[in-house]
Amino acid sequence: MKDIFAIGCLVLVLILGAVGFFGINYTSTRGGEHNGYVTALESTGIIWQNWKVYFKTDNSSSQEDIYCLPREDIKLLEKLREANEQRKQVLLKYEGMRRWGYGICSGEYITEVFISTN
Repeated sequence: MKDIFAIGCLVLVLILGAVGFFGINYTSTRGGEHNGYVTALESTGIIWQNWKVYFKTDNSSSQEDIYCLPREDIKLLEKLREANEQRKQVLLKYEGMRRWGYGICSGEYITEVFISTN
């Protein structure tokens, strides 16, 4: 009886580990655009590092939204760093979380960045 329980626990751990590693796909209806300013960029994660992008609609506002930038989007990261350094207004396009798993953005993730020319 103890052997069956141990095998069951092992199988459960392997299934949960595989699901977390390969991810679970699903569709989220959240998405849109946000116009404002990048206030900070922060690297998150130990093994699979993504970026947290802190964003305000107005620099004087106390409300700050957080978006995720996948680690693969180096060009978008450079655009966001430039906008942050030069304090330029930015239009972010984002989508809701598309998968669950290790190293995958949770919450809204950035898909496009447009820096204002003003």
